[in-house]
Amino acid sequence: MSRGIKKPLAVVTSGATVLLGLVLGAGTAAADTTSCTIPSSGIGCSTRAVSANSAEHAVKMTVFAPDGGTTTCRVHDAVNGIEVGILSNSSRLVAKTKRITGLYASYFLSCLKTGSGGGGGGALTNGS
Repeated sequence: MSRGIKKPLAVVTSGATVLLGLVLGAGTAAADTTSCTIPSSGIGCSTRAVSANSAEHAVKMTVFAPDGGTTTCRVHDAVNGIEVGILSNSSRLVAKTKRITGLYASYFLSCLKTGSGGGGGGALTNGS
């Protein structure tokens, strides 16, 4: 008789686990963000690749300016290197952002600075 009780209990437990997995799986995946900072002695930096947001087919780039100069960042297709977006910023007080849509693959960010000031760089995310 204890075998009969254990078996339905195992089925109920398995059902609850599957149901919990379905509920948790229905949520939105966490955003993937990567960034880079241009060293004071350097002229540029680049990030690892990030997949485009599967719901909106987009990535968002943010550009930070160096002291006394300009940072220009470009988003590139991680497979073929084709540029899909560009943004520049020379205002140290404000970070500029740009959303690029119509994307279905993985992308990376490359940033270059002009001027001799330190800092500058950018970030790339597939979140909103």
